[in-house]
Amino acid sequence: MKLTERLIELSGIPDHASIVDLGCGNGIVCDFLHHKEFQATGIDQEIRFRKSEDIGFVQGNFHNLPLSTNFFDAVMMECVLSIQDDPSAGLSEAHRILKQSGLLLLSDLYLQSDQDNSYRLHTKNLYLEVIQKAGFQIILWEDHTRELRNLIFEILWKQDLTESFCISNGHHGIKGSKNLGYFILIGRKNAQSCI
Repeated sequence: MKLTERLIELSGIPDHASIVDLGCGNGIVCDFLHHKEFQATGIDQEIRFRKSEDIGFVQGNFHNLPLSTNFFDAVMMECVLSIQDDPSAGLSEAHRILKQSGLLLLSDLYLQSDQDNSYRLHTKNLYLEVIQKAGFQIILWEDHTRELRNLIFEILWKQDLTESFCISNGHHGIKGSKNLGYFILIGRKNAQSCI
């Protein structure tokens, strides 16, 4: 939740704004948003979220959202673009449902170089290009790769799995993981790019 909170802080989005979490999973981010006084809506392809009177959960497809046009103040997507076959279609839908000058709040994995793409991920430049072509001005890109690596190691450590990820020469890592990065991004609908 630390990076979710950072996205909200940096965005400057006002209290009581309407935020939709695309790919909400079980709704944990929607709960967080609701407790921060936002009007939260969650959408996911699978029904994994719980019923709530305070949060609107909707089952739907990322490429054809059953949501009103020009309705939301912000769209949040955390670890969603990297698992899409066609991220531009989802970004187009995000653009459609956002109000004029609405905010796109992203956090996701990316490739730090295009040398090894066994993960089917985009590089920073490719993400920026796709996001800008979808009609968003990039306001902020922050790299948080160190936090991702620390989190992975912490999970492995707590589960006592660190030995299984050590290579015989004593180094640790997952194949190709040195190329993986993690970022947060804030974009604004219908503005000219500044990067």
